[in-house]
Amino acid sequence: MENQNEAHQNSDTASQSCSCSHHATDTFSQMITGNLNWAQATSKEDPDFFNQLAKSQQPEVLWIGCADSRAPANVITGIKAGGYLSTETWRMSVLIPILIC
Repeated sequence: MENQNEAHQNSDTASQSCSCSHHATDTFSQMITGNLNWAQATSKEDPDFFNQLAKSQQPEVLWIGCADSRAPANVITGIKAGGYLSTETWRMSVLIPILIC
């Protein structure tokens, strides 16, 4: 009986894993499609956008913020690409040494 329960739990875990993997693939495809659409729309609106962006970066601000995808720094500040250096995913790496000192 114990082996049957264990086998059932393993099959549940496997099916959850498959469903998550399928969902991740859908999300990734949506991200790639969204990026292509954004790049096309941006090039149409400002044909020199990517050339200017590629020249150099000299941001005046280092943004140490939350990695919450619901509040991207460019959206909540209104600053365009290249206007700040974003380090949302490093927030805890930066703050912990400061707090220890």
